[in-house]
Amino acid sequence: MEGNKRNYELRIQSLQETRIHALSQQLSAALKQVQDLAVKAIEGAANVSSFQAMREIAIEQAKTQTKNK
Repeated sequence: MEGNKRNYELRIQSLQETRIHALSQQLSAALKQVQDLAVKAIEGAANVSSFQAMREIAIEQAKTQTKNK
């Protein structure tokens, strides 16, 4: 009887460790996806800022050219 109990306890422990390992892998994958999305969001924001700056420069240049004519 005691042997069966120990066997079940070891099986439960093994299943728990397997599940923990699988959840850890899922968590790592999710973290990587979140980091990738954050980088893309930052890059996108930087691109928007660059575009706005270029737009403002173009507008100022157009104004300057119109004044000089």
